Amino acid sequence: MGKVKYEEMLPHEFEEALRQFPVAYVPVGSLEWHGRHMALGNDSLKADGILIRTAEKYGGVVVPPTYWGHMNAYDKPCCHPGLPAETSMRSSQPSSAVWSAPGSRWSSA
Repeated sequence: MGKVKYEEMLPHEFEEALRQFPVAYVPVGSLEWHGRHMALGNDSLKADGILIRTAEKYGGVVVPPTYWGHMNAYDKPCCHPGLPAETSMRSSQPSSAVWSAPGSRWSSA
């Protein structure tokens, strides 16, 4: 089996992969708090790994992961319930280190 990751394929490899098994796998996951021991993009990273192995076994092409966040969920952007307030960003007290675009919703300016 050849390459399965879309971003690593040459045009002729992509065309051949689709001729053999015309399926595109789209790894999707959320960007969210999983604790200090785990990456925020863990869900998409796991989906990507699973789909790469699936494509290697059965065929098809895996496109790059799509990351989704849940801003303002639980009244704490990008956080789960129970996360201490001092480690999250609240709309009433934006973090200028993270949200600094002038005029943005999160800007302190």
